[in-house]
Amino acid sequence: EVESPIRINNMDAVGVALAAAQGLYAQNQEQAARIAALEAENAALQKQVDALDARLTALEQGELSRPRQNGLLPGAGLLTLAGLAFWMGKRKEGAQ
Repeated sequence: EVESPIRINNMDAVGVALAAAQGLYAQNQEQAARIAALEAENAALQKQVDALDARLTALEQGELSRPRQNGLLPGAGLLTLAGLAFWMGKRKEGAQ
């Protein structure tokens, strides 16, 4: 067939179609890999959410079964006892 600026040779059209198909295939493979990576990340994040949800539930159930400390910070009683014991020890050292 004679080349013409108006017509496209069949071989040229087949080559263009093949190149387009190869480009689409490569793009599809990249997207499939990205989707697989995102699904793996999503599964890992879901495990973390499930673990945190279980911990929160356990904490809430434990908190409901224990009385609150009426405005004191948790552990404030222990800190007070430790401070008192330290002060008593210093006082005893000073008396000797």
